[in-house]
Amino acid sequence: MSLMALPKTKYARSGDVLIAYQVTGEGSVDVVWAPGTMSHLDMDWEMPRRALFFERFGKFCRLIRFDKRGTGLSDRPVKMATLEERTDDIRAVMDDLGLERAHLIGFSEGGSMACLFAATHPERVISLIIWGAQARWINSPDHPWGQTREEHDQMLASIQDDWPSFDYVTGFGAGVGRDADPAFIESVTRYMRAAASPSAVRAYETMNGQIDTRSILPSIQTPTLVMNRTGDPCVICGAARDMASRIPGAKFNEYPGNSHSPMLDDMDTILSDIQEFITGERPIDSSDRILATVLFLDIASSTKRAVQLGDSAWSNLLNSYYAIVRKELARFRGKETNTAGDGFLATFDGPARAVRCALAIAGAVRQLGIEVRAGVHTGECVLMGDNVGGIAVHTGARIMAKADPGEVLVSGTVKDLAAGSGIDFQDRGMHELKGIPGEWKLFSARGDGDANQTDSRSNALTPRREQHGTSLLACADGEPESIGVAPRSGQNGRSRTRKSCLELPILPQRLPQARGTRYDSGMVRGALIVAAVTALAPMNEATVQLPLYIECKGAGVPVVVLEAGANKTSASWEKVSEPRSRLTRVCAYDRANRGASKEIPINEDN
Repeated sequence: MSLMALPKTKYARSGDVLIAYQVTGEGSVDVVWAPGTMSHLDMDWEMPRRALFFERFGKFCRLIRFDKRGTGLSDRPVKMATLEERTDDIRAVMDDLGLERAHLIGFSEGGSMACLFAATHPERVISLIIWGAQARWINSPDHPWGQTREEHDQMLASIQDDWPSFDYVTGFGAGVGRDADPAFIESVTRYMRAAASPSAVRAYETMNGQIDTRSILPSIQTPTLVMNRTGDPCVICGAARDMASRIPGAKFNEYPGNSHSPMLDDMDTILSDIQEFITGERPIDSSDRILATVLFLDIASSTKRAVQLGDSAWSNLLNSYYAIVRKELARFRGKETNTAGDGFLATFDGPARAVRCALAIAGAVRQLGIEVRAGVHTGECVLMGDNVGGIAVHTGARIMAKADPGEVLVSGTVKDLAAGSGIDFQDRGMHELKGIPGEWKLFSARGDGDANQTDSRSNALTPRREQHGTSLLACADGEPESIGVAPRSGQNGRSRTRKSCLELPILPQRLPQARGTRYDSGMVRGALIVAAVTALAPMNEATVQLPLYIECKGAGVPVVVLEAGANKTSASWEKVSEPRSRLTRVCAYDRANRGASKEIPINEDN
């Protein structure tokens, strides 16, 4: 919903304060939404997931949302309201709309309000729905769930000193979960700052610590549905079950996930359950769903690398990384659906193409001195505009998180569907995926040559270990369109293998800039050639990555041989075609020395 389409905000009088509320949807039933500790009616529409959730909620009902006193757009009195006064805000909004009865849903601390209202005004509540709430928020000998008193006091202190803190947003406060996307955490942080002041939140949380609704729950006679996520950071599932058990005839539904929010990718399932409970009819699933293969990518140890390079160099490296990924996505008919920082999400219409694309990207980005992790899974995805969602997307992300740097990790579903493709899959055993039910068998993909196939102008990166050091050959056309590396082997080290090799693409973007390097600001065709060469030291020694830049004169094809041994690195040039190209300079980007440039001597006796 755009800002121009914001619903009108109205105000209801509750005692001596005005309560802001909005009405959306055109359904035949009325549902009143009692918010958690804080809310902001207008900012709900600025957060895509919240906006989508409330828009879909309004498809089967008239949804009435309000900001309780002291928060959002409602009056903010100096004295904070008691639970009874906050509960009276529900009555005020219903009276202002002329509603005799309505369905009532309480979210988080709003669940306590909703329970009290249903118990004291049963004639006005048709049904009661509670999401993410418990009868008592502080644990006790007879209620072993919730914060300890010490933890609660620490939270109150952090609200006063550091509002809103990371721990509050991800933990017991907002409960978005520590594995949530950093951009989403930041958006929730902004939302909470706008929704309430530190003093107001501290006062409300102080009173929340005194709430205990266990005595009134048995008196609720309204049909009740209690809903909770398995890994909710705010409400232990056992506490929600205990709450449901105290309400006569209440139904309890548990949903997967490590968040306090109902507004995740499974929101359609949750809203369908709510609609069925309220109306008795489950909606026909009309959302756009497709079977697709999802590919997740991110740069391994990206934070550490960004700190080492600095903002400018990291930005340049990301631009080069984006170019490589998008080139390979186009080559394998992948569709980029989401990008955040160094993370990519893409979809494919075939699992083999997705795996080959991931292998090609994993190989190509090594020229930038980085490694990527890739996760691939096939499943039913929900179309969400230009993005996709659903369990399959979450599964792909969790598989990627299990991958090692440089590895393409896939689900058993992908492996089975790619049978006959020639791709080699190595068993990685059974794994638990965070937030995904059951155990999953994962496989590490290895290239079959198809993904790395090149034309006659391309060369390769297929280094091999040798007992006394590895010789690598880097070469490029006079008008460079490809750069590659192939092993030197055979008599006198002159034979070369060019089949089933990995192309190293030339990038027109800016290359990583680090202190002491001689990288140019862009690619100068025929004059400056940049390639990343992976040099293997002798057996049992560490692998070293040396991004080279090579300055050449002449119109022929320059060739550089890099000798990588245990104690030395050297380079030499060769005559490959006429007119002879003259290699004038070879340098290596020394990662171990914080980006210092190291010139490699050129041996002309070859």
